[in-house]
Formats: sequence, structure tokens, C-alpha cells
Amino acid sequence: MRAVLLIAALLAAPLATASDAWNFRVLLDDREIGEHRYALTNTGDGRQLRSEARFDVRVLFLSAYRYQHEAIERWDGNCLRALAAQTDDNGRRE
Repeated sequence: MRAVLLIAALLAAPLATASDAWNFRVLLDDREIGEHRYALTNTGDGRQLRSEARFDVRVLFLSAYRYQHEAIERWDGNCLRALAAQTDDNGRRE
């Protein structure tokens, strides 16, 4: 049984993905208003980059401005194959 599990693990190893992530705090006048994250995943046929940004500017405990953005890029080598994105810029969706 152990031999079967070992062989299955070795066969599945090339299908595993490697990833990197970067997380940034976003500041406005030295005050944190949000974050921007990137996650890069290597797949068998290329790479995928996911970007997420969330900002919330508050004045006197009220939200004065909000921004949300998500994007997924699919790359094949140095060629961008697909891009899907959505943005909410203070209520205006793009």
C-alpha cells in the first residue's frame, strides 16, 4: 500500500503548482487606507497573476471614498493570453 501511495505522489508531483505572493499596505498621508495583493501561480501551461486592491478613505468615521479592483491575467511565456478585471471606483463599476 505504501508503494502505491509513493508512486501516486511521484506521478502527481509535476502537476503541482508553485506560487509567489506580494502584499502591500496602501497609505494616504501616513495613514493606512487599504491593501494591494498580488499572487503569481505557475501552472503546467503558463502563469496566472491575480491582483486584488481594496482602499477605504474615511473622514470622521465615514467612508469618503472606496475602491475595489480584481484582475486575473493568464500568461503563456511572455505573452498575455487573457485578462479579466472588474473595478468599483467609489460606486462606479467598470
